[in-house]
Amino acid sequence: MRASFVQRGVAPPCGWVYSTEHNGEAFTFQAGMRTGLMQDLKNWYRNKDLDWPGDKEMEARVEEYICSKVPKGFCKGDKDREHNPVFSISNIRAATQLFTSKMFKGEDFFVDQDEANRRALTCANCPKNLRGFCVSCASSNVQDILASFVRSGKKTPYDNVLDVCGVCGCIARAKVWVSMEVLGKLPKHKYPENCWLHGTPAHKPMETES
Repeated sequence: MRASFVQRGVAPPCGWVYSTEHNGEAFTFQAGMRTGLMQDLKNWYRNKDLDWPGDKEMEARVEEYICSKVPKGFCKGDKDREHNPVFSISNIRAATQLFTSKMFKGEDFFVDQDEANRRALTCANCPKNLRGFCVSCASSNVQDILASFVRSGKKTPYDNVLDVCGVCGCIARAKVWVSMEVLGKLPKHKYPENCWLHGTPAHKPMETES
């Protein structure tokens, strides 16, 4: 059963967002209202010369996508889906600032290009990489945080698919550059086994039963 909103007249906590892929490229949309999002999607389908699936079907796809981003209880159906945590822009900004605040304190902050690429590739293929989640992260809300990375030429081949880490809530394309010495001094999280942070000083081990 396809997931859908319990109450269709209520705006979702993550906003009106949708993400899709076309020819191997990800496209993310955001609007203030459902009608605005639908119009943006119609325009995109028209510009790409794609067949519009119909308003009813597109609305169902949008709701299903949003249901994967919101807390349980907001949607009905698809009960086995693992729901992603909800992070506001302020949450994402605060999580990212935890390590960027140490950038100019005399510590060895950045890792080298090869290590950043290795980490970024892991994140790009991780289900905890919430692609299309922070569609506002390209705005001024967090650009001042990322500016230091951009000015330093810190880029990886996977930046276009790195978004918010579903574990710590930070911007992944920034975190992959931060040294383990710095990350080990920050709050710990329970990273999955496939994560490059699993088993490091930044990882919070699962509690064992006595």
